[in-house]
Amino acid sequence: MSRLRVGVVGVGHIGKNHARLYAELSATEFSAIYDTDTAKAQQLAKEFGTTAAASLEQFAERVDAASIATPTSTHFDIARHLLDRGKHLLIEKPIADLPAQATQLAELAATRQLV
Repeated sequence: MSRLRVGVVGVGHIGKNHARLYAELSATEFSAIYDTDTAKAQQLAKEFGTTAAASLEQFAERVDAASIATPTSTHFDIARHLLDRGKHLLIEKPIADLPAQATQLAELAATRQLV
């Protein structure tokens, strides 16, 4: 059975913790990191033995599931992009700026049978 390909969007303090944990899990393949700060993404990718994706689209091609650990104001757009591409998500709290956005993401995930 193949391992679940996981990745992290956002390389701040919380994102780094997600990356560390994914790198330690034997049941997953830590496949990619993405951040708009490419230098930080490349540094963290090197530290944890994975790849820094050049774009969110490239990131989506490399993962089955992702953690989103970016500023809250970016969660909705990133999550929607990844859900539209069939990716399971773990989104740091709060899920979105507005309750309606959080509801929309939950409905989209349910419609696509994603977590």
